[in-house]
Amino acid sequence: MKVKRAILVTAILVGLLGLFATRSDAAPQWYFCTVNYVGVMAGAGGGINLTDAAASPAFANRWFVLDSTNQKQLLAVGLTAISNNSLVLVLVDPAELSIVQSLYLQK
Repeated sequence: MKVKRAILVTAILVGLLGLFATRSDAAPQWYFCTVNYVGVMAGAGGGINLTDAAASPAFANRWFVLDSTNQKQLLAVGLTAISNNSLVLVLVDPAELSIVQSLYLQK
């Protein structure tokens, strides 16, 4: 009975990881972006919606998750960018819901 339960729990965990994993052939890169939205996402913590500001954008209106270890600071940078209508420099994998760990406000 315990073996069946362990197998079931393992299968459920693997399935959940598959649902939340983001796959992309692109490696994380630096992008100058417009901040469209920033705030707290239900069940995911802080979130930010960005559009690549390049002439040929890699992504538009894409949601990203803010790293939980420095979420307050990332939220502050995003809010400042919206308030000042400034671009941000972000290191991110362009896949939907990938994690933002670095976010810099551009002058």
